[in-house]
Amino acid sequence: MECRSLTNVDINDLTNCFNFAFSDYIIPMHLETSQLKDRFYAAGIDYSLSFGAFDSQNRLVAFIMHCTDHSYKPSTVFNVGTGVIPDYRGQRLIAQLYNYAKPNPLSEWH
Repeated sequence: MECRSLTNVDINDLTNCFNFAFSDYIIPMHLETSQLKDRFYAAGIDYSLSFGAFDSQNRLVAFIMHCTDHSYKPSTVFNVGTGVIPDYRGQRLIAQLYNYAKPNPLSEWH
């Protein structure tokens, strides 16, 4: 499993992972790519502060989406979305993503 920033991840790949991650919920969530893109824009998602776990086929299987309190000199990062596709749950991927992200002080993330 490889963890990395979502900076260069195609929005279609992110949409597929997002939809699959929430596909088995009591009220399944399914968004079109344009809807997800609009939601992330409205939330102020910072893709350089958002991270994904990628399997051996380079498929996005888990994500954490973040925004900050300010675009200039941010001091706080907020989690605004987390998802793991069903086949990869129970593997502590979110913990791995945060362990990957934590060593990077906020000042180095921008």
